[in-house]
Amino acid sequence: MPLSLLALLAVVTFLIRFLPRCFRQNAIVSDTYYHLYCAELIRSRRFRLPPTLPGVLLKNEYTYPCGYHFLLALFPSSARAWVERATGAVFDTLILVIVYAASSWFATRGGASNAPWVALTTASLYAFAPALLRIGSGPRAYNGSARVPGQALFLTHILSAYVGWTTGHPAWLGVSVLAGAVLLFTATFSTQVFLLFGLGFTLLISPLHLLLMATCLLTSALITGGKTLHILRGRLAHSTVYFTHLQKIFLYPHILTFRSYLEGLRTAVGQLVRGEFHAFLDWYFHSRHYLHLLVTVFPQIVLFPLLTPWKHLVHGDARFLLVWAGCGVLWALLTKQKGLLFLGEGERYLEAITLPSLLLFTLGAWTAAPWLLVVLGAYSVLSAVYFVRDYLNALRPVEEDYHQSEALFDRLRQLPPGPLLPLGNVYWQALHRAPHPVLTAAMIDTRLLPLDELLEACGNYPYPGGDFHALAERYQVEYVLAERGGLTHYLLRLIKDSREFWNTFLLIMETPNLMLFLRKRTLEELDQTTRKALAENNLHAAREGLEAMLRIFPTDEALLATHLDVVFQMRTAEAPPTGDAFLLSPDWASASWEAALNGYLNAFHPEEPVALFLLHDESLPGTPTAEAAGQALASAIGAATPGAAPVVALLERSDDLLTSLRAFQCLHWVPPAPAPGEDLCSPFTGPWFRAACDTGHPAGPRPTSTALLYAPRWENPGWTRTLRAYLETFAPSDPVALILVPDPGGLVSSPPPAEVGEAVMQVLAETGRETFPVVILLDHPSELLDQLPDHPWATWLPKDPIPPDALQACFDQLRTAWWREGC
Repeated sequence: MPLSLLALLAVVTFLIRFLPRCFRQNAIVSDTYYHLYCAELIRSRRFRLPPTLPGVLLKNEYTYPCGYHFLLALFPSSARAWVERATGAVFDTLILVIVYAASSWFATRGGASNAPWVALTTASLYAFAPALLRIGSGPRAYNGSARVPGQALFLTHILSAYVGWTTGHPAWLGVSVLAGAVLLFTATFSTQVFLLFGLGFTLLISPLHLLLMATCLLTSALITGGKTLHILRGRLAHSTVYFTHLQKIFLYPHILTFRSYLEGLRTAVGQLVRGEFHAFLDWYFHSRHYLHLLVTVFPQIVLFPLLTPWKHLVHGDARFLLVWAGCGVLWALLTKQKGLLFLGEGERYLEAITLPSLLLFTLGAWTAAPWLLVVLGAYSVLSAVYFVRDYLNALRPVEEDYHQSEALFDRLRQLPPGPLLPLGNVYWQALHRAPHPVLTAAMIDTRLLPLDELLEACGNYPYPGGDFHALAERYQVEYVLAERGGLTHYLLRLIKDSREFWNTFLLIMETPNLMLFLRKRTLEELDQTTRKALAENNLHAAREGLEAMLRIFPTDEALLATHLDVVFQMRTAEAPPTGDAFLLSPDWASASWEAALNGYLNAFHPEEPVALFLLHDESLPGTPTAEAAGQALASAIGAATPGAAPVVALLERSDDLLTSLRAFQCLHWVPPAPAPGEDLCSPFTGPWFRAACDTGHPAGPRPTSTALLYAPRWENPGWTRTLRAYLETFAPSDPVALILVPDPGGLVSSPPPAEVGEAVMQVLAETGRETFPVVILLDHPSELLDQLPDHPWATWLPKDPIPPDALQACFDQLRTAWWREGC
């Protein structure tokens, strides 16, 4: 029965941590962006650790513990997102099992006949423990970090060591060494727990614990090839700078004094008396004073000494648990003192003693006050409900801002590379989501980064120092990404002169939370270069400049109009298309496509203006991946033609396929296999297509239907003349179709398909006729592939503007040479 309940409890433990994140999938907190960035970097380097973080502008070394980054890097980006989301839930569930097993072992050794139930009670209190579900500075239970994996490794390390010492089984000591070794290159804070608690175990349990720690360090160094020592050296350098300088700047101003806590308490009591329960609960569950946290978040630490006589706590297993719990309380109190603030939040040390404090509480309350187990259990469950709801409410804006900021980061990814300065808690988000070097610091080491440079860039962390102009000039900052509230805080309270910011940067995009600025000088230089190119009629340079400016101001009507005109001039200046493109929709599962390929290779020389396109559409059953299809194609070409070969390529079904097809005057749909009695070359050697394309006077049998491909410029009324000329030249029964395709020339905008359809219908109605030759209007370029099988021969009409006499000559030539003479 206890094991069945444990399984149910494990499911509940996982779900109350994982389901909230499913509703806030993109609510990624700052440090998680850093972990995702490092994981992607490691995977891109084929699992070789980077010496530095190339996206961090300030000089740095990658000395952060890499174990969790390696775990994330094992998965591709889509799966990695879910691994990150499930990290806390998975490892907390694993810890739950460890808590149950350890509690059962300790209770059995203590002679308890109800050991399984003691263990299940302890595990239940762990599952809903307020300390583990509160948001705090994490939130640890819901977001990806090395914090929970590190706690699982520390529990495994210390419990295995104690079991090995007391039972004499060396295998447990081996497990302890391995867990401690992995911990040292996986989790920063758990490494601090490993070292600081280790002092207490060495002094009060056994001096041999120091030998165990040294063995863990040696093993970790051997496993990582010395990387662990590099990590520890970097951590020591980082902590030294914090101890000597940075904690006075970054941490001292945020100390919560007992006087301010009492003021908050008086306010909260008044809210409770007035019936303002929501405001009271908000204070109750969020106050950061360590005495308040001990009572409200870690009540078992306060209660267990009151339930068990001290003489029972200083001997045997209870002594080990007491020393373990005492280490957590001691370091939690010490790290609230000014000189030791750099060692991290004190409540994290209390998290590390959740198991011993809950087990001692359960053992004491089981005999002294069983009702306390019910009270603490109910309190924990109600707290869990509050914290889950609190998480969902607190992270809703983060989730919403992620979606709202997608367009902003898309814009940022299109802009030229340049240093980016973050203002507010956006530095790691910018590092992960934008391909620009971010002006921030990683692991701090004054051997690499002098203190004055650090303070200039991060002197008011997460904001830079006050001399903004000097910072922007030193690092040639091109972009500023700011939280809206963070920008206000920096400009009103930290910068020397806010006019320096507004004189240097221009707002180019914003969301409800984020603001993106561009250096004005960059925009001015780009504008001057573009204007010069336009004046000199350098169309290519002008187009590049205009498109760069449109990436900054995508809706500027003047820029759009100028760009449209430049593109039109470039298109009309381009040489007309020539040659033939053959399109084959292969059955990849059979050899017929190889037969058609061989026929093409035998029919043409490498220098002829032809190309064979094999359509590749992975949505069709049996279609291999693009990589596999490319390899098969290369292999078939190599087997058929040892030397140079005419052009053969894969053509993806996408809206940019016309970029490839527009270079050829004639398009031919090739049957997947030769007709009976035809050889392999017959689809490519019929005289009609060469004569039709080269001279306009084909000979031999004609295809069943011909397509005239036309890419109108809808903003120019000339397309209506082309359509009317087609309607006047051809009869409804002629085997011809005019296919209007979306412009493949890269124009900025086109009318919606519905408007285009209405305009075409209006031209048809103006003719006064009831029947017409076929006119086909495509919404997307890829739809051309659906039409070509019905029109095995297709040719492009000239680009707009088409002179009327040239257009009519083209139609008359096709009509007289193709159909009427044949009929």
